[in-house]
Amino acid sequence: MNIKKAGYKKKIIQLCKAAGTYADYFEMAYDDVAYLLEVRDKARAQFIASGEKPVVIQTNTKGAKNLVENPALTSINKLSGTILTYYEKLGLTPKGLKSLGESIQKEEDNSFEKMLADLGI
Repeated sequence: MNIKKAGYKKKIIQLCKAAGTYADYFEMAYDDVAYLLEVRDKARAQFIASGEKPVVIQTNTKGAKNLVENPALTSINKLSGTILTYYEKLGLTPKGLKSLGESIQKEEDNSFEKMLADLGI
């Protein structure tokens, strides 16, 4: 694992611990998000190197020139959406944290109800 990816993973774990959503069994998800963040950084570097132009001229196979969205910008947008989805699932957004909190609460309620039923109460 390279230094940048390791740094992202460490930060994600810190955020999850602060949110109360950290679990060892999410290690693969932490690795995946760290990788996506690293790839997004590379796409951003390409976007900056291209002059941060939102559209570029592209020549198709027939020689016609067309304005298209900068491929680096397209990549950044797609990666950002995927990263946001991971963040929600890991409880690192308000919506995701609320959802996880409700799931945990339901599990705890079911466990308590089950315990009472087992005791015959």
